[in-house]
Amino acid sequence: MAITELHRPAGAINWADLSCTRAERYQDDSGEIGYRVLIEEADPGATELHAYIAGRLAEMGCPDVEVVTEW
Repeated sequence: MAITELHRPAGAINWADLSCTRAERYQDDSGEIGYRVLIEEADPGATELHAYIAGRLAEMGCPDVEVVTEW
């Protein structure tokens, strides 16, 4: 999932070390099942990055994945 200079999301992101450290299926207390990816080296408020990653995952057949970023 390459990000080009023309499509680089804005926000506080450490592009040199950005990585997905976890992808998981989870079930919450109410029994709801979902999917989540954890991306490290980006501001938790990097909403453009969240939307970009979720959109690309949806294009690849994985819709409705929650994207979480942290330093």
